[in-house]
Amino acid sequence: MATTPAQKSWTPFNLELHAIAIILKTFESLLLHQTINIFTDNAVCVQLNKYRPVSAREKKIAYLSQFQLNVRYIKGSRNYTADLSRLMDDLDESEVENGGHLKK
Repeated sequence: MATTPAQKSWTPFNLELHAIAIILKTFESLLLHQTINIFTDNAVCVQLNKYRPVSAREKKIAYLSQFQLNVRYIKGSRNYTADLSRLMDDLDESEVENGGHLKK
């Protein structure tokens, strides 16, 4: 999904929140009572449970708070599976434990 002209001025944190919210909203009925693993190279996202919105755009944090999110930070250069369409079922157990890293 491409960003709109207005979204091009958003911070990486806001873009990441927006992407997470779209995915969760799309599969809300399936994910509401599940623990959801999110791998990100955005360190701010790891602190979602402590973060306080500073703009109307960030109010979607309240929406995200109803989900059981397990957000893990992965350095960008090591985040080989940074494709939001990839399901955790596609990863084997060692990749999940390694934060979604694929062995090269």
